[in-house]
Amino acid sequence: MIKDSLEKATIAKEEAEKMIAENQSNIAKAEEEARKIIAQGREYSEKLKEQILNESKVEAKKIVDAASQEIDRKNREAFGKLKEQIADIAIQAAEKIILENLDKEKQSKIISKYIEDISKN
Repeated sequence: MIKDSLEKATIAKEEAEKMIAENQSNIAKAEEEARKIIAQGREYSEKLKEQILNESKVEAKKIVDAASQEIDRKNREAFGKLKEQIADIAIQAAEKIILENLDKEKQSKIISKYIEDISKN
């Protein structure tokens, strides 16, 4: 009976050791799988980060390009208005000179006065 109990204890011990070895093997496999999953997660997050950065750069370039085009349009518009104003001023100055039909000295004084009036505005 003692011998039988010792044999059963030895068998139980061997089975327990076998189970421990299997459990350790399973734990090692699980740890390896976890490392793989973590590595895949890091790789995915890096790719996602790169994609977001690239999309942000593209969107920022679009915004800058649109703003630049709007600035160019406003500059052309302002320049056109300025040309119109200069033409109007030249015409008004010419009208005054012609209407008064003055000599060269008087014409110069009128032009100077008119330029002063314009620069005040």
